[in-house]
Amino acid sequence: MDDSRNNGEFSTQEIRAYLPLTLGNHSVTPYTRIGLDRWSNWDWQDDIECEGHDFNRVGLFYGYDFQNGLSVSLEYAFEWQDHDEGDSDKFHYAGVGVNYSF
Repeated sequence: MDDSRNNGEFSTQEIRAYLPLTLGNHSVTPYTRIGLDRWSNWDWQDDIECEGHDFNRVGLFYGYDFQNGLSVSLEYAFEWQDHDEGDSDKFHYAGVGVNYSF
């Protein structure tokens, strides 16, 4: 592995956009994540045939605060990954959270 290049899951370049909306105890946050590695993480001197890929996600987060330290959340996200090799992957994420602060 070439140590001079950006390798690994946490070295990806991406744009993240969040739009938090709050009404009383309810919080809704639609969000998106658009991967930029197709254009930014490619060293043309090492690989003239760019191995392009991108990872993109859209999601919706919902949270409710009970005002007594307890809160719950629901989240759904859809992610698609496009690869130059011709394959595309699609993933669905769902999450439930319970939090208590004291």
